[in-house]
Amino acid sequence: MDQFYIYAKPHITDALNTKFVVVNPSLSAIQNYEITVTGRGFREIRNVYLSASNEFMFDNINFFNPFSSVKNLSSDNPGFYGIIIDSYFYDYSRLYITLSKLPNSIGYLDVIVENEAGYGLLTRDSALAGLFFPEINRPSANGIEVRFTY
Repeated sequence: MDQFYIYAKPHITDALNTKFVVVNPSLSAIQNYEITVTGRGFREIRNVYLSASNEFMFDNINFFNPFSSVKNLSSDNPGFYGIIIDSYFYDYSRLYITLSKLPNSIGYLDVIVENEAGYGLLTRDSALAGLFFPEINRPSANGIEVRFTY
């Protein structure tokens, strides 16, 4: 039996690295960190964002509402606070993000990938469909953990 899938908006299924450690935060300007997420529908990506569990994790956090003027998409894609990522590349099933500015404090990051049909969230989309067994969710369902070490 042949199967095919049609995906309009990006769907993030997992992050290959769910934790990272900022070594000596005072040196964060010279450190880079790469995040790799896997998923489906990574075509025609318009923007990539990071949202943080702690409002102080990044400077200049902004409110984004990319679908506020699109009636059919606005209710499924509400606005959010985050930062926009400038350095990324992707193929159909992987997205590679390079952070040039590391977080200022500990917490969790959520990856948001937008195209013209909506956006996908790491924390929402990587949760397994079997809601009866939440203990078997992928670690990325919590986001990407940020820790500091000195």
